[in-house]
Amino acid sequence: MIQTLIKIFFLHTTDVLKSIQDICSIAVPELLDADKYEGSTTYPTLTKSAFGTYYRMMLDELVRCVRQMTPGKSSDPIQQSTQLLVRWNMAVRVFHTLVTLIKAFDVRSNLNAALKFGRMFIELFLRNGMPLLDKVLRTNKDDVMGLLKNLQQSTRTMHHVCSHSKVAKDVSLINHVPLLKKALEGFVFRVKAMLTLHNCQEAFWMGNLKNRDLHGEEILSQVSNAESEAESDGGEESEDNGPELSDDSDEEQSTTAGDDETDAGREDAEGSGSEESYSESF
Repeated sequence: MIQTLIKIFFLHTTDVLKSIQDICSIAVPELLDADKYEGSTTYPTLTKSAFGTYYRMMLDELVRCVRQMTPGKSSDPIQQSTQLLVRWNMAVRVFHTLVTLIKAFDVRSNLNAALKFGRMFIELFLRNGMPLLDKVLRTNKDDVMGLLKNLQQSTRTMHHVCSHSKVAKDVSLINHVPLLKKALEGFVFRVKAMLTLHNCQEAFWMGNLKNRDLHGEEILSQVSNAESEAESDGGEESEDNGPELSDDSDEEQSTTAGDDETDAGREDAEGSGSEESYSESF
């Protein structure tokens, strides 16, 4: 019943992205502050027991929306491409909000939805979003870089969900990991190709990301392995979780294009052994 009501709501709303954003920014905080058996005052059907249905439907509608956001033709006017970039920026912000919510609602059904629809969103971004960024990077560099940094934070959280799934040994979650990892790595290398094409190579360097849980804490089994390897091998790097784009929110060394610390950051990352791993920065 709730699923049908939500479907009808999204079917008749004038802006799906704005509606999802409103639910996440207004209704979900009301839900978090509500008592156990109460729900949102703005969206009365959004209760703690119904959140899983809302979450899955919001992700599903987000994917449906971005599937229609095709990059257009190379001959399209720049104003049209700029308007589409604004929509992609909004979609990425909504995706980031939805992915972040699993830290507060980390039950299996929500993690399953995040893995499934998260992969679909990344694949659609690679198919529809990246060609658009190729076109508007030179004229809207700040907007493009802001979008990529925002999406990078979401992909980092998705990496953490993958690590959590393996540690929990939950088969229903683990089944999503290979294809999601492939999409996440595709995102990293596709961004690198775009920056190289536009002569921005100095803004990007390759590295690895440590395994962390849903809340960003390094997985204890990895810490133990790293300590053992440090004692026996003199401090080799610990196991990593694949290539990733870096930002200042992680404990890892990161740099940005144009900073005087770029070379020093790379040297620190390469020489830090088991203490730090390093990752792409732009």
